[in-house]
Amino acid sequence: MASSPKPFLKSFKLEVLNISLQHGTVRVNYPIFSMCANGTKTEASVDLAPSPFVFSQFANKFLAVGCDNFASLTSPDGTIFGGCRSVCVSNTTLLENNNGTSCNGTNCCQTSIPSNLQLFNATIESINRESQSTIDCKYAFLAEQMWFEVNLINPFEIQNMSQVPVTLDWGINTTLFPLVTGNNQSSSYNSSSSCSNKSSTFTCFCNSGFEGNPYLPQGCTGKLPLLVLILSIIKSI
Repeated sequence: MASSPKPFLKSFKLEVLNISLQHGTVRVNYPIFSMCANGTKTEASVDLAPSPFVFSQFANKFLAVGCDNFASLTSPDGTIFGGCRSVCVSNTTLLENNNGTSCNGTNCCQTSIPSNLQLFNATIESINRESQSTIDCKYAFLAEQMWFEVNLINPFEIQNMSQVPVTLDWGINTTLFPLVTGNNQSSSYNSSSSCSNKSSTFTCFCNSGFEGNPYLPQGCTGKLPLLVLILSIIKSI
């Protein structure tokens, strides 16, 4: 039986998992970095420039998985944006704090990423070269925080993955702003939708009580107009 076709961001060869017009995000499968004791490694970086996409600072975290692992998030010229280190404890769960929602430095660590990030590399190093690793490979990658908190329960599971979900923020080029909003202002608001300018792009969203596509004329619809009508009728009685 033939498999169903999958959507991709063609320019970046990234599989699309979900698109949210309301939040201005795209969830994609993104490759991980790895380095193994036998010398093999995987390195895959995608340059999102000059597209309107950036790696979401709020939805994603940078993670290092594996025993005795120090991983850094770096720019192509070697500038370090951040990093973390994970220490060795055998046979332990990945998420192990009071509420079970934090990668806490035991076989896994996490750190935040900078804003407006469009390209990064990852470096992986051993903290103690004389230690015996509990797994053969070390990993570093961006991942959607909500996804890994629910799905990546044990560090050993990452060995079976080559990609993980990552959230991209996006906006529309400001030159198209008048076509969407009907004016040349840096921001736009009506009863059903709002748009705002973010550096070289702008984003729109449906206001509370509405849903739909805020980038289309009259694209946001909802129950709010009906509610207003009901309230007006009640007041007139």
